[in-house]
Amino acid sequence: THIPDILMLTISLLHDIGHPPFGHAGEKALNECMIGCGGFEGNAQTLRIVSKLESFSGRSGMNLTRRTMLGILKYPASYKELNIDKDAALNPKNVDPTKCFYDCDLNVINWIMDGFDEKTALYFRSIEKNTTQFKSLDCSIMDISDDITNAVHDLEDAIRMKTINIETMRSFLGEGFFENYNEYLKKTYPNEKCNNEKIDTYKNLFSEDGNKREIGRLIGYFKNNICTKEQFASKNILLSHKADINKEASKIIEGLKKLILKRVIFSPQLQHLEFKGQQMVRTVFNIFANEPERLLQKKTYNKYIEACEDKRVICDHISGMTDRYLKMIFERL
Repeated sequence: THIPDILMLTISLLHDIGHPPFGHAGEKALNECMIGCGGFEGNAQTLRIVSKLESFSGRSGMNLTRRTMLGILKYPASYKELNIDKDAALNPKNVDPTKCFYDCDLNVINWIMDGFDEKTALYFRSIEKNTTQFKSLDCSIMDISDDITNAVHDLEDAIRMKTINIETMRSFLGEGFFENYNEYLKKTYPNEKCNNEKIDTYKNLFSEDGNKREIGRLIGYFKNNICTKEQFASKNILLSHKADINKEASKIIEGLKKLILKRVIFSPQLQHLEFKGQQMVRTVFNIFANEPERLLQKKTYNKYIEACEDKRVICDHISGMTDRYLKMIFERL
């Protein structure tokens, strides 16, 4: 099927706009605040923004096409469908958001799926082991692109900022980690002098003159190992097929992501910042929830009353803030 460049660009640019202040740290904090009220999840919030909250159109958010919305829909199951155990989530420490869409946005999902035959649509939205099974073809392309970006460009940033060094990376991943990638280099660039020697990708990544080249070649390697696979039998290729990446390349992506997670994101320095952000998000939410009439902006308070004092309105308000704006509100309060 033909996939227009502008469609993939739109889906890719939109897919993370639901992230609240302080990213995944803020996401966990808002989810804690919304336990018992439908939860909070960044991808679910993206869907809500583009379909309802954005003011481009009167009632339809950004007024996007069904196919664009389908490309954004990473988890086609509702909070309620995933049988959330609210009691298990009452411990507020680092509650992981459920990968879903909000129950209150089911009408949007029904609109997106309108046009597919009912059997195919239901199977596409089916759940196994308390999680969704499928993404659309467009969404799977975006998702792989996101994984490559997280693996390669987060590594590039960590090297540039000196938050990781070559010894740490080599010992964490092991000497044979880039073996398949090195074989790809020999086949793709057969005339290079380095092919007569043992290729040291670690050294190339940390060299001043070779870093950018190696980052570009890693991305090329991943792109060249992407294929399409059938997820389930259906006449509609948008639902039945997905983009996938081969096993060897996938191992490298997952290895790089684990490296960044354990050696950068879970470092005390970064965790201090995440902890601080979470505290600010929780505090501002609780203050607004306890005294909405006194402290919410008039426009937001009116929405809150119209929605029968639904905390989702307060959640929408806070999740749309930037880090800097939320910090300013926190300090003011």
